[in-house]
Amino acid sequence: KGVPGELPRTEDLVLIDEEKDALALPYPARCAQSFEHYAQNVDLKYLSFWHKKPDFDVYWFIEYDVHFEGNWAVFLEYFRASRADLLATRIGELAETPQKEAILAMPLVLPPSLVGQQVTVMLGFYPLCRFSAAALRAFDAHYREGMAGHYEMTLATICRQLGMEIEDVGGNGRYVRPANVNRFYFCTPGTFTLSPGTFVFRPAMRAVLPRRNTLWHPVKPDGLAVWFPLNTRGNLAKNLLEWLKPMAWRAVIRLWFAFRWNPLR
Repeated sequence: KGVPGELPRTEDLVLIDEEKDALALPYPARCAQSFEHYAQNVDLKYLSFWHKKPDFDVYWFIEYDVHFEGNWAVFLEYFRASRADLLATRIGELAETPQKEAILAMPLVLPPSLVGQQVTVMLGFYPLCRFSAAALRAFDAHYREGMAGHYEMTLATICRQLGMEIEDVGGNGRYVRPANVNRFYFCTPGTFTLSPGTFVFRPAMRAVLPRRNTLWHPVKPDGLAVWFPLNTRGNLAKNLLEWLKPMAWRAVIRLWFAFRWNPLR
């Protein structure tokens, strides 16, 4: 829905229908899970696209509200040499933020081949991500076998279990290359919203700070909010807090740029 009216090469446009494509994939447990919003089905759309276009070595997926303050070609070229099968943001182990499992709501279901094995459950944040063809084949195989759960838990878990290479594009976690620590973005993994940071779940941003080669999310047009609802009606204290947070977080971001930013020159 909402296909742009002018596209330079419409023959390259691939439309994914949620019911006919994503939810019709042969993944019995994953496709049977309860979906509250289309944003929870993004992994199925990755795989739908891969099924339609299976001949590439790597696949970048970038959501519309991801903003790169700079030239996208610089960012994409920078990671061309990366051999990672999974390249994303805020990658870490669930044990580091165990409360996240309950928040994600969809329970992790292991396929028979992993039952009884020692499995390290991983978390990732995927508004911007890149997968190798081998990773997508692995997702496909595990989902066919019966794996299910929120994709923020399943994708990196599969790659970790198979010994595939995982890389975080920035921040300061253990999956960030030393040269990329505090480069491209930062967030606060221990919080539900990942704020404060430049690449977070919420709050939505209408404008970004002019720091070259920096990733921002979510950058929304006026009038379009983050999809996850906030129940603040009638709660004056909560409303005031939510009103103050963006200003406080922006101050933190300015301090981070001043003292911890490792810019790409």
